[in-house]
Amino acid sequence: MNAALSVRSIVKRFGAFTALDGVSLDVVPGSIFGLLGPNGSGKSTLIRICCGSLRPTSGQVLVLGLDATRDAEAVRRRIGYMSQAFSLYRDLSVAENLQFFGRVYGVPNRDARIAEIVERLHIAPYRDRYAQNLSGGWRQRLALGCALLHRPDVLFLDEPTAGIDPVARRELWNLLFELAADGTTLFVTTHYMDEAERCDRVAYVHYGKILVDGTPDELKARPDLTLPNQRRVLVRGPNATHVLRALSAMKDIHEATVFGAEVHAVVANELSDAELVARLDRAGLARAQVEGAEPNLEDVFVTMARRNRV
Repeated sequence: MNAALSVRSIVKRFGAFTALDGVSLDVVPGSIFGLLGPNGSGKSTLIRICCGSLRPTSGQVLVLGLDATRDAEAVRRRIGYMSQAFSLYRDLSVAENLQFFGRVYGVPNRDARIAEIVERLHIAPYRDRYAQNLSGGWRQRLALGCALLHRPDVLFLDEPTAGIDPVARRELWNLLFELAADGTTLFVTTHYMDEAERCDRVAYVHYGKILVDGTPDELKARPDLTLPNQRRVLVRGPNATHVLRALSAMKDIHEATVFGAEVHAVVANELSDAELVARLDRAGLARAQVEGAEPNLEDVFVTMARRNRV
């Protein structure tokens, strides 16, 4: 199967600064691809190159078989883009924004298509409301609707859920799943690990380089996430902060991080669960429990980033 998006050895320099350094990846048609990485790692730069609005220093991007640099106009007719910041017209109503972008895209049967979008995104109650008066979640729905008007085959979403509440975030992701089920290819940047888990494939970019690329299950099963003389454990206690403080003061503890009411830790192989429980008991944490743990996606990305610090 041909890739809907094929990125090959992309390098982008701004003067002496290298924003992207040999990035390569493929996105399968009808899938959701998640790109994660810290701020300034090159995520938005890569999207701009894929959309044909920024020329790479070297390398090639093919979108639906079209060169994103040479065939930029043809590419833009077949893609949708939703930016990090709300970029629609705040002093226009929901209906007016949809009409405006429908004209920009030259959407045939524009009124009928707008009616479809309004129904699918459930924004009919807000048709006459000015965009500036919408909540963050509804603004994102409107932005998504405008990006979908011309029925794009590939949709680029740059941190689409940043700054919106958990309910709106979940509802937006439900819409993305519907789009993928209908055959739209989605390329999403995000900082949220739970969103990364929902993607068919994810990659982690760190200061312009792709460190890992695979399905969430493949990445969590990587054998190199712990060194041969280390193992991962999950520690539960009456107070996760106190557990973290106690672990941080112990030898043979290589890493410890709080996840909700639990602490995930990397410990020396020779440190048994029983000995760790005894140490915690001596530290005043009498009811602590320890068991083996598998890495999660955050463990994957943090581990790889630490190994590639610049």
